[in-house]
Amino acid sequence: MQGAGKAELRARMYSIEEWVVWNRKRGLSAVSTRTFWRGCEVFYRFLERRDSIQNPFRGVKAPAAPAALPKARTADECRRILSAATNYPWKTEFLRTRALAIFGVLIFAGLRRGEVTRLLFTDVNVEAGTLRILRGKGRYGGKDRTAYINEDLRRILHAYLRERARMGYVCPEFFVSVKSGQGLSVHQFVRIFKDVRRASGIRFSIHSLRHTFVTMLLQSGVPIHVAKELAGHTDINTTAGYLRVWDDEQREQIRKLRL
Repeated sequence: MQGAGKAELRARMYSIEEWVVWNRKRGLSAVSTRTFWRGCEVFYRFLERRDSIQNPFRGVKAPAAPAALPKARTADECRRILSAATNYPWKTEFLRTRALAIFGVLIFAGLRRGEVTRLLFTDVNVEAGTLRILRGKGRYGGKDRTAYINEDLRRILHAYLRERARMGYVCPEFFVSVKSGQGLSVHQFVRIFKDVRRASGIRFSIHSLRHTFVTMLLQSGVPIHVAKELAGHTDINTTAGYLRVWDDEQREQIRKLRL
């Protein structure tokens, strides 16, 4: 009986699926359960290498966890971010207009970090109101798309282009590094981003600005299939996820209403 009890205990200890179910039953979130799972899996891999102990996680998939979308920033927050980019103590007017143009394409056109640094001068047609995005996110080299320039972004880009021309920059990249006279590096982009974020006093990520762009499209009544193309999503379910988060936020605000 004692041997059977030990065997049963050992079998239960090595039943990862039961352990996952137990964690969910005791109220642990899917994200926390997945985090615990990964921590234990790393520990058992270590024991397997060091002591040749059987690894119960081998061949077992990690429990699914929904991807958490960053919260969209409000219109007031976006205005403050743009104001921080404008009023930061940049050394020159070129640096000021460049920073504002970078945040303009993040907020008003939903560009990703890599799309900003890869943007070419010929990709931007302010008069036609278009931004050509080549090699966006996705398989097989990324998905090309066209982003459109609204009136706010048009003014921002016009100011940057005037300063770019005045400085005599002729490199093929749209955003120019003062140090090299060539395209802005990812490292330089991140430094500008952090400077403006600190000045704004708002804790936001690059992706949250993209989320803001997609949410603004959906809130403005843009059909979801059109928003999908403007955002450069390969799967419409990704775009629908932004709509779901917006619905959840609306529902939460309604719950707060009191007479």
